[in-house]
Amino acid sequence: MADDSRLMGWLRVARGIEAGGHYNLSKLAWALAYAEEIKLSGAAGIPRGEALHQALEALIADLRAEAAPPEIVSALERGLVGLRTEQPEIIPPVYVSRTCGDLYIGGRPAQTACDDDPLDLREFRPHYYLEPLPVPQLLEALRTFPATITAILEGVTDEQMTIPPAPEEWSVKELLAHLDVAQGLLLHRAQAILTEENPVLGGVSAWLLTSNTLNAREIFAHYAAVRAETLALLTPLKPEDWWRTARHGEFGVLTLQEHASYFTRHERSHTRQMIQIVRALT
Repeated sequence: MADDSRLMGWLRVARGIEAGGHYNLSKLAWALAYAEEIKLSGAAGIPRGEALHQALEALIADLRAEAAPPEIVSALERGLVGLRTEQPEIIPPVYVSRTCGDLYIGGRPAQTACDDDPLDLREFRPHYYLEPLPVPQLLEALRTFPATITAILEGVTDEQMTIPPAPEEWSVKELLAHLDVAQGLLLHRAQAILTEENPVLGGVSAWLLTSNTLNAREIFAHYAAVRAETLALLTPLKPEDWWRTARHGEFGVLTLQEHASYFTRHERSHTRQMIQIVRALT
């Protein structure tokens, strides 16, 4: 059972262990703190829709009342507008002092109130999906996931694939369409990164693109065909090719390896969702 005191206990211990230079032990302590946070926030309930908008609005009001730096409040307010309109806001780089917790947005300051070296500030990237996977693991994950989908959907009828398990939730067909859109984005962007010098890639809200006139099996067949094309492009690449970069409209400068890692982790994050949809229908 998770509780606030246990979370604080792991956080304090993790910082103490890290300060003593025992980084492998601190890794485990930080992971346990994160596990406690997941349990606590899950038990409290994750806000969605208007409830999420109102919760964020209230927290912004608290920061404003506490005279938080205006650039932070402004970025959050712009982000709230983007959240309401489903148009993700581009937030500048974010850094936090590991000694006193001050937050900086837009760039590493030359000097901080806690005398931090700029490179010692912790940067927060948009998502852990961007952490680069080793290339062999990345390619194997891309190669095997179509078979994972096939196994999950074994015995599910065409009609069942069109039925959402609950109102406002995706059906199997809609989830497959989402994965197909994301797969097409990966191939298109990989081609651009490999043939252009630091191309600009626009951000796309792929979770909004689930409409498709094909049936579910046709969508999956297209997904599998594009996956084969993607693997044919990526598999023979040289190490230096994976370091080629692009400028993403939302995430900033990314290497091809980071970009492919993002899409690989993203589609794997839907495994549990697909299993639960099928379980609700059968």
